[in-house]
Amino acid sequence: MKAWAMACLAIVMVCMLAAGCGDNVEPTFKNRRGQTLRYGMGVEEVEAILGEPEGERYSFTEYDGVQVGYRDGVAVYYWFRTDEWGTNKGVSTGDDIAAAAKAYGFEGFDELYGFDIYYRDDFKDVKYGDSTQRVSIFDCDFSLSFSSRRDSDVVDYIMYGDRKYLVEQR
Repeated sequence: MKAWAMACLAIVMVCMLAAGCGDNVEPTFKNRRGQTLRYGMGVEEVEAILGEPEGERYSFTEYDGVQVGYRDGVAVYYWFRTDEWGTNKGVSTGDDIAAAAKAYGFEGFDELYGFDIYYRDDFKDVKYGDSTQRVSIFDCDFSLSFSSRRDSDVVDYIMYGDRKYLVEQR
């Protein structure tokens, strides 16, 4: 009987993993042409996808609808303000903010400003925050933010970066 129970438990655990339970993986961003941007890409890789930069602003490199922050020639920050790009969970700017939160498993958030997801290096330890549930970026390694204006119920921009860049802007 004990062996049968252990076998059933093992099957349930495998099914849960296959169904996506605990599927917190590092965010990636895909455009409508199927090209993917991810943390850690080199400048040349990013520019092969986004094209020539439109200029520099503060510590960001500006492209058409996307800002990228580089450190030592590697992309460590993205800010998307165009619906041309979406996350690996299918969320883009212009999407309903509540649906975006649900896609990431965050229920009951303050819809006025959007929400943030904070990750540790292993992308398994996940914390959620909004204007009513503050989480410090200093407690985490990466942040993925979906923001909306006060008078809007849609995602206005998506931001992703590591703690060092988000805090120091470099």
